[in-house]
Amino acid sequence: MPGVTTIRALKAHLAHLHL
Repeated sequence: MPGVTTIRALKAHLAHLHL
């Protein structure tokens, strides 16, 4: 499912911003 990839990408992006 493409949605999973999008969610994972968003989570990774948010995690990077928080770090």
